[in-house]
Amino acid sequence: MSKVEKRVEKWRTGKQPVPKDSLESILNHYFSGYWSQSGKGGSHIFKISHPVIAQMVDSNSDGDLTIPVSGGQKVKPFYLKKIVRAIDLLNQMEN
Repeated sequence: MSKVEKRVEKWRTGKQPVPKDSLESILNHYFSGYWSQSGKGGSHIFKISHPVIAQMVDSNSDGDLTIPVSGGQKVKPFYLKKIVRAIDLLNQMEN
């Protein structure tokens, strides 16, 4: 199991927020070219726009998944679990 896969497994059951840098590496691995980051000052928002996201119940009306960064530094476990569900769906579609 790779480092990235281990990190995703940790997020599956984790209850602690993770640094936004950790999120960026996962997004680069699974959703390369399908995500963007925006923000002014201390707030940051990650937006994933992948076709698999549109199939998720959690996606917004545009079929995107928006992940806010708490305090400009960390991502809450609630949002990490949404990303894990998207990764699971992506893996399921590839197999």
